[in-house]
Amino acid sequence: MRSCFKTLLLVLLLIFSMGCGSAVVEVPASGDDPEAWPADESSGEQDSGSEEDMGMDATDMWGEEPTDRDMDDTDWEEWVDTSGDVPEEEPILDDMVVDVEGMMDSPEEGGPVEENPAVGPDPGSPGSTTVKTMNFRTLHWNIAGGKENACATARITRAVMRYVRSANGPMDFVSLNEVCEAQYHAIRRALKAHWGKGANATFSAFQPSGKSRVGVAIFSRQNLRAITRLEVGQDKWGKRYLLCGRQINRRVRVCTTHLTPGDSTAQKQLVRVLGKIESWWHNKRDTVIIGGDFNIQSDDHGFNKMYSARANTRNNGSNHGHYREWDDNDPNHCKGYGQRSQPGTTRGPCRQGSKIDFIFARENRIVNGKYGARTLDIPNDCTGVCSDHRAVRGWAKIRFRTD
Repeated sequence: MRSCFKTLLLVLLLIFSMGCGSAVVEVPASGDDPEAWPADESSGEQDSGSEEDMGMDATDMWGEEPTDRDMDDTDWEEWVDTSGDVPEEEPILDDMVVDVEGMMDSPEEGGPVEENPAVGPDPGSPGSTTVKTMNFRTLHWNIAGGKENACATARITRAVMRYVRSANGPMDFVSLNEVCEAQYHAIRRALKAHWGKGANATFSAFQPSGKSRVGVAIFSRQNLRAITRLEVGQDKWGKRYLLCGRQINRRVRVCTTHLTPGDSTAQKQLVRVLGKIESWWHNKRDTVIIGGDFNIQSDDHGFNKMYSARANTRNNGSNHGHYREWDDNDPNHCKGYGQRSQPGTTRGPCRQGSKIDFIFARENRIVNGKYGARTLDIPNDCTGVCSDHRAVRGWAKIRFRTD
């Protein structure tokens, strides 16, 4: 009788333990959900994005910039990585500095493959890195300040500000080419008031070409802590520069350049431009946004080392670089090549017109492929037409470090 009772008791205990065990859930000791952490770029894990990200239609990506209601504001991500050492941080500069480094050779082609170009932390980041993502709007325009406007200021300033104000959200960066110095100061005053800048704010820079009365200019909604000027070439019009500024409290550099007309010369200058902006990525993990009149077309073989292979189409192939041009995936305007920026032309693989004005960012700093751009009609209310180039206005959701 006693043995039967023990047997019955063991059976009951076994049934009870099996039923309760199915309700047990293992909770990480830290209390964190491991799936909430972003995938490491170096791990090779690919973040495909949400269904909403993957289901964006052409108007979401390649039409006008989304409105503030359509776009996320900003979000913060924390990442802990102990994979390696971080390069020594450059000192904070209170004002302008001039780049005195020599010409940089372009990085070797076919460098390390980045498995996850859209999202993820930075390899080699410090032990605790804050990564921020934001929707970044950029305007680039060759204003033909001397040729079409005779260095007059009022009407071209109004035209620039019309583009800035008509965007579907605050403009973060303005890149201008062929700017007279008086025009630079007039546009700076207008943007200073528009952005609510203080009297001593450092948010812009101008670099004349030397012989010519025009140059290049940058304007940043986020104040700048360092300005660099790198000479990349010289021609009958003067010197050509890569002009950049590093934003305060961000590893973001905003740049402009205007290369020499003529494919072979511009190709050589592009190598120097690319070498410099890539050095900032490899040495400091800076996110670079660059606009400019590169004076070579999208499908020129000189661009192959800049455009990402993921931008390859029948209109622009053989690319093997790391950058996306914000108008390179528009299905309605020569996909891979982009919408024309030179009016009255029929060049290009789709015979829709020549594209020589661009906005680029490194592919692995664009989140989930969210970017787009278009070129804009040229105003005709300056001293006649305001320019012989169409402006490029675009947006991208970018990520950058703040350490």
